[in-house]
Amino acid sequence: MTTANRFAVLSVDDIQEPSATVMAESRSPISWIPNEILILIFLAISDDPLHLTWVCQHWRSLAQNVPHLWTQTRTAWPIEALDVILSRSRALPLDVNIDATSTTLLRTAFSDQLARVRSLSTVLRSESRVEIQKLVTFIATQNFAVLEDLSINVQTSHTNLLQVIPARGHSDAKVRCALRALSLVNLPCEYIPENMLQNLTLLNISYPHAEEGQALKLCDLVNMLALTPMLDTLIITNTPVDGSEAVPSSRIVNLKHLTALQWDGCPDTLFSVFLRNVTLPALTLLEFDLRTVPAHLQYYAEPAPVTALATTTLLSLKANQLFRTARILRRFEFPVLESLELTNTELKMPVLPKMETLFRTPSMLRLTHLIVTAFTFESEDVLEMLGYMPALVSLWVDACAGLPALLQALAHGRCPVLEELEFWECDDLSGSDILDVAQRSPWPEDGRYIKNLPKRGRKQDEMHGVRLKRVKIDSCRCVDEEEVEELRDGGVEVDYRQYVDNDLDD
Repeated sequence: MTTANRFAVLSVDDIQEPSATVMAESRSPISWIPNEILILIFLAISDDPLHLTWVCQHWRSLAQNVPHLWTQTRTAWPIEALDVILSRSRALPLDVNIDATSTTLLRTAFSDQLARVRSLSTVLRSESRVEIQKLVTFIATQNFAVLEDLSINVQTSHTNLLQVIPARGHSDAKVRCALRALSLVNLPCEYIPENMLQNLTLLNISYPHAEEGQALKLCDLVNMLALTPMLDTLIITNTPVDGSEAVPSSRIVNLKHLTALQWDGCPDTLFSVFLRNVTLPALTLLEFDLRTVPAHLQYYAEPAPVTALATTTLLSLKANQLFRTARILRRFEFPVLESLELTNTELKMPVLPKMETLFRTPSMLRLTHLIVTAFTFESEDVLEMLGYMPALVSLWVDACAGLPALLQALAHGRCPVLEELEFWECDDLSGSDILDVAQRSPWPEDGRYIKNLPKRGRKQDEMHGVRLKRVKIDSCRCVDEEEVEELRDGGVEVDYRQYVDNDLDD
């Protein structure tokens, strides 16, 4: 058999029953695998296709002729062989990943391939202002015809270098950019040309190493968002924000497509200012970590009007002083809220504030999922809180205290359609208290119907209440195996992970 025939694609009959000749020509059964199947294996498991070419001549020939294997470039590839490697991808879109101390590789090896770069992720590790200048200029002046995903990470300990680089308000490129996702780390957003913002659906900004006086200006952020009419998701993490330069009150940006807003580490007063300058008619997910700043660093802003976030179904709030953020929350109404997450980021464990303190409208008739982290429950407050949530189906409690008060309220009829409980690292959780909840009557103690409760597919006769179905207990000190077995005997599905004291010597 000739070499060409040996590497040829096998017929259907050969795939079903390999001939004796083919099997005899190889000592290894792996060589009996049809080429079609071998290609699928290559595509599924290969992190670096170069490794495939080192196995045998058959694999080398096969891998070199599969263009999809060579569309993801890697910095580890030898520069002198990069042209040959890129040619194997033929005309397919490229996913380029570069981690280097200069921009030479990006500006030279890929200069002829930019028209087919689909995603570009570059990490520049440099203390040189010249190299950072080159990167910014290169990105702003090139035609990326099919670029959809761009990630720029400038790793420098001197972020003040970035302030002397002239920002570019537009690109010299004439081609309308197809960019959909943009991620910036330590690179001010004003350096991105306007044509790259027109079709953005995802914007991720992180500026963790900013020095004093180098924070992201709120006015720059609002101005940038005005250039992103298609934005769907906005993520801001580890980014100090400067609100000293006021945003004109007439500057209102309508983010009509934005469905998710995640902001980590935002000063509480600035969050209110930000929301005065944007409208969010389609917002579904609101997740923010508010940091209370000292009084002398706070920015004065006129009180924002009360806004109804009529489409927001998921709210996640993290704060170091949750009760002090109430003035922010009470500027909003959440009429269709379905999932609520409250997380305390202080070292101490404060009492969970009352719902009427946090929310302008504490009644949450549509709320089905609640997560509470690092708070203490008090008897009277928790009774009132759960009374506002008649449709609650799932309750997760993480590292909280006062669990007897919480479970007692549930055992006495609060949240009558509750089906699922999860507990993580709750030291005063008792299995007997959970058992009381599992054994409660599925109807409210006063025998009344649950009014205004959304049906969500339930039958009318099920609206009176249901019994507890699932419980997860993870690393809770006071729960033992015997109590878990009692729950299981009562028909409750239990996922149990025993508490392990890591301080004990092995």
